[in-house]
Amino acid sequence: MARRVVEVSASLFALVLLVALAVIYSFGGLNEFAASITGFATSQQPTTSAIIGNGAPTAGTCYMPTTLTLAADGNVSAYCNCSVDDTNGFGDIVFANATLFNFTTAGAVGAANHYTKYVNQTCTLTGGSGTAVWSNCSFEFSYFAAPGDWKCAMLVNDSANNVLNMTTTAVMNVPTLVAITTDPSSVSYGSISPGANGSAVTFKINNVGNIKVDIKKEASNLTTGGAQKQINVSNQWYAYDVAWTAGNVYQFANESTFNATYDLAATTSNTVVNRTEYYKLAVDPGQPAGTYTGLITITAQEG
Repeated sequence: MARRVVEVSASLFALVLLVALAVIYSFGGLNEFAASITGFATSQQPTTSAIIGNGAPTAGTCYMPTTLTLAADGNVSAYCNCSVDDTNGFGDIVFANATLFNFTTAGAVGAANHYTKYVNQTCTLTGGSGTAVWSNCSFEFSYFAAPGDWKCAMLVNDSANNVLNMTTTAVMNVPTLVAITTDPSSVSYGSISPGANGSAVTFKINNVGNIKVDIKKEASNLTTGGAQKQINVSNQWYAYDVAWTAGNVYQFANESTFNATYDLAATTSNTVVNRTEYYKLAVDPGQPAGTYTGLITITAQEG
């Protein structure tokens, strides 16, 4: 019985010893594995990445004149200024252009013609802050710009070539402009003998407004500084053809009414629309010598 107890004890000791060795080996292995992990560095820096999308520009507020009064035979300045927003920041906006167009008669597409359409291809980007910037576009309007309501169409590009197309709801009104000039600015009949007719003077009336016009002509007597007999206004004549064809010749008067069929068309380009006329002076026999002056008044109204 005692021998069996000893044998059992020896077996148990052997088992405990084996377990202990296994545990020691196991912990040693873990330590070696841990050492193999941390042996490369004391810290790690994994990289990060993300892709930020490029958002398209969006429209803000636009300003332009409510009324643009044109200048006869000249130019006036107009503008279309719009705020633009870009979620990538105002610096992402790289380009803007704008077209002012008469939307009652034309669209925004196409080249500038200075009659119904004006284009600014290089609007100024200014006042940028945060995500917003102003696109300021200026234009020089000619006297013949078509009357009516105008709108502004603006195109904006960002760095990714995202495009914003916007058209203002507000309008700019261009009123009618009735205006004429003459060429020459004075009529010189030259030297004429008493009892003779002078040579015809070529005279042009130019339409330097933006609407068709009718004309009224009035004239005064020609007088000199002394007490000499005046040359009556009725001694002045005008014709609409160089041949002075019968039925196409008219006598000046102190008063007249508008010629409702004159219909001098509106200028629509840089080529001025005009009408050529011919003026003559008849001098009665017995007219004293001297230098005589008078006045011709030519008045236009919308035709």
